[in-house]
Amino acid sequence: GTSESGYSVAKMGNTGAKGDKGDTGSDGIAGKDGEDGKDGDDGKDGNGIEFIFSHQNTSLPINTWEFDNPQDPWYNDSKGVTEDNPIEYKAQRVSIDGVWQDFSDVSTWLTYAKDGKGYDIIFKLTSTDTAPDQPTEPTDHTIDDFIPNGWLDDYTSPTEEYPFLWSCSRKKYPNDSGIGIWETFSAPSIYQRFTKDGNYTENRYAANGSLTESPAIDKTQVAPTGWSLTQPALTAFQYCWRTFAVKTSDGALVSEWDEPMRLSGAKGAIGDKGDVGPSQSFKGVWDGSTEYIGTEKFVQAVKYNTIYYVTRSDAGGAIPIGTLPTNTTYWNAYGANYESLATGLLLAELAYIKNLGVEKLRITDTEGNVVGGFNENGIWLGGTAMNDLNNKFEVLPTGIINKGTFRKLYCNDDSGNEVGSITFNSDGNFLFSPKKTMTIAGDLYSQGYDYTKDRSYRYYSSDILCRGSFGAYQKYVGVVKDSLSPPYYRLNFFYKGFDKSDSFSNKITYHNANNYWDIPLYGTDGETAGLPLDILIFDFGIIKDSGKYGFALETINGKQVTVININNQAIDIMSNGYRVELKKGYMAEMICIANALDSVPDSIIGKGWMIGAIRENNW
Repeated sequence: GTSESGYSVAKMGNTGAKGDKGDTGSDGIAGKDGEDGKDGDDGKDGNGIEFIFSHQNTSLPINTWEFDNPQDPWYNDSKGVTEDNPIEYKAQRVSIDGVWQDFSDVSTWLTYAKDGKGYDIIFKLTSTDTAPDQPTEPTDHTIDDFIPNGWLDDYTSPTEEYPFLWSCSRKKYPNDSGIGIWETFSAPSIYQRFTKDGNYTENRYAANGSLTESPAIDKTQVAPTGWSLTQPALTAFQYCWRTFAVKTSDGALVSEWDEPMRLSGAKGAIGDKGDVGPSQSFKGVWDGSTEYIGTEKFVQAVKYNTIYYVTRSDAGGAIPIGTLPTNTTYWNAYGANYESLATGLLLAELAYIKNLGVEKLRITDTEGNVVGGFNENGIWLGGTAMNDLNNKFEVLPTGIINKGTFRKLYCNDDSGNEVGSITFNSDGNFLFSPKKTMTIAGDLYSQGYDYTKDRSYRYYSSDILCRGSFGAYQKYVGVVKDSLSPPYYRLNFFYKGFDKSDSFSNKITYHNANNYWDIPLYGTDGETAGLPLDILIFDFGIIKDSGKYGFALETINGKQVTVININNQAIDIMSNGYRVELKKGYMAEMICIANALDSVPDSIIGKGWMIGAIRENNW
């Protein structure tokens, strides 16, 4: 079969019609009744016009030939096209007052093409201009080269008996499994008409940027505006369309121009790699105050009076502000609907594509600068290619995230249910929020040193359960020191470790009525916030004022602390309302079990604190 880019063929020469019976003459010598005319000879080119044809695109013929006797490689009657001679060219001349004029420019008359991969076209001859029925479809839509009953696989020239040649086409697309499925045949349309008696078929051509909508045409004009006798040179995103009409020898229309047909055949064999085509962006409704750009690397699309237009890739860069999209020097008409789809260009404000496969993708900003995309090297955002230092995100073809940032990352199970999240808050803190448990199959290290705070990084947790060994390099220590002025005593919390000189001074509260001081065991301010105190040391000179002070530890159920007195005199530790003496050089292990002592009122000083072994260090 031939592709949809075929042309009409005019047969120059027919069998003459049978003559009518002559009338009785009225003037001059009376004539006899005429006899029935004999069949005429085969018709030749009509008076005043001559067509010649060639399979070679040669230079324009010289106007020195005798009528009906062209020189090689030109010949008188169309021979049609074949796979070996796929194109036939045409030239014509007219006779004015018996003088043959120069031949017209050489133009394409016929083009032959095989059915392409994924594309099929069939033909049918009829004796009237009534369209034949839609072709029947096979039960199995995967069958190639299906020819419905009564249809032809290959192009056949129309004849006087069957002057109308019709065509239908169909395409093949892969389904979700990658199997090629043929769509239904298109509705029959006129492909070619037979002409005779000096009439001839004239082809006209025009270009635009749509695969589905032809350029505008007034079918009643002898020479339609915007349509030329020669095929136009095409730029990126342009497609050639053809129409034809039968004309008399003096150039008048016999019938209106036919519905235009796009001259775009099926996809052929893969050729050499071409230049990278221009990227494009949609700029919305055309604005007369906006500057639009059309270059070999970047084009822009707009909407103007319900029609979509694309800047030409040969526009030379910035288009003069205010240039209407109807100006074909700078713009290509694209179509009036979103279904317009061109090779390398999809123009849509909103699109749903069930299956999309691309080899490369470029993402551009409004100025056409590449800011992301993907290719065989991976996916990236931020720069012009993978490994660009400006990239903020990169994924390798193996699925490995090479670079990336996020504010919140949601974690889902196999059913898609959210089971946790990872977040960086505005303070720069990293939050991991599993809804159940977090499992780490391997060693977990928290390393590094915060030089601005002069300490190691910390690991904070409300509860830690350890089924095996648990060890600490050192524990947090607080030292009660005396002062020369009220409140006389302060708790110095060595929050960086006891081997550091830095400490945070926490004020302790004195209760005059019972002559004792409250000792906090849990940091609440500054760098001590959230830190537990494990070792409490009393280190001061003498007891201020008279009498011996008592010290009440903060009630924290389950808290265990080691208390050491390195004073020069004894102190009292408050335990469930009693004063327990801790002499100089003595240490004691203490644990709080307040919740277990229901009989002891909460108002009792030192409730819950039990003192274990007290040992002297021979001071």
